[in-house]
Amino acid sequence: MKRVLVTGGTGVVGAWVVRSFVDRDITPVIFVRGQTNAIGQAINGHLEDKLLWAFGDMLEQASLEDAIRTHAVDAVVHMASAKPWQIEAPFVETPNLSLGMQQIAIGTLNVLEAARRAGIQRVVYASSKAVFDDVKGVHGPPDYRPLPPDYPYDPHMVYGIGKVSAEMLGRYYARTYGTEFVSIRFASSYGPLKRGPTGPSGPEALIKAAVTGQPVRIRRFANGQRDDYVYNKDLGEAFALATLAERPAHTFYNVGAGRGYDHDDFAAAILRVFPKAHVEFNAAAPHHPALAITDRARCVMDNTLATRDFGYHPRYADLADGFTDFLHEERRFG
Repeated sequence: MKRVLVTGGTGVVGAWVVRSFVDRDITPVIFVRGQTNAIGQAINGHLEDKLLWAFGDMLEQASLEDAIRTHAVDAVVHMASAKPWQIEAPFVETPNLSLGMQQIAIGTLNVLEAARRAGIQRVVYASSKAVFDDVKGVHGPPDYRPLPPDYPYDPHMVYGIGKVSAEMLGRYYARTYGTEFVSIRFASSYGPLKRGPTGPSGPEALIKAAVTGQPVRIRRFANGQRDDYVYNKDLGEAFALATLAERPAHTFYNVGAGRGYDHDDFAAAILRVFPKAHVEFNAAAPHHPALAITDRARCVMDNTLATRDFGYHPRYADLADGFTDFLHEERRFG
């Protein structure tokens, strides 16, 4: 494999996917609309001579086909997607659900069809744990047994519904045309430059507070809750490994750190990296409805299939290791 088309390759996860291919001497062709590249430039700007670019829109199938044929790519990794805090309540005052479904489901359909028409065999898709709803039974509190990929769908957001729709389209192409479609649902993720609704509750804000000498205010998890937090560099590796593997035995894979963390784990990791940090705990109940919706689907991802089928092993499963690397990368960015 010499070249891989990566949609969304300038995002906070997609940029690490790009980096993982470069590390393997594979040329990423980054498919973008050309609107902004601040994140991608910060993470991979020093690799510019190793990257190729293709400009277009996922909603224009012809531009995808042109990019695939022009650059003679061998596989497609589809990372681009609308985010819930861009399209639906309570994140935005005026939801745009139609746009969200177009960008998530129809965009994926266009990627699949463009790949089929160009003779591309492998499409790896960035799904989400948002395809699940509240995780219950032995996979929820207090046991948190690792969540397998066949746990029932029941998304509570349009974002999750879109991801399920995209996955079903991928399964259709696999069954009908023989496309090697691999969908990766990943756990709550964190990493440098990440944005989103968690605000002061996210690892990014905790690290920033510790660096600047501010109180590190950690939101207390309630009722024995835990959640799996995977570092974006590990996700970059997962997508590269899934792309390069021999034909995987499954279509859907759950990927995460494979561990459940709570507020005490966050505090311990912060203090290991920043021994002088002043840690405080806030009330468990979120004070904004946008936080409440992100608290659903708490779980620990079962990495068994990903480990067996394409060799995924999270390097930064220890939060302190992830926080240390996070700090190193942000210092590199300046």
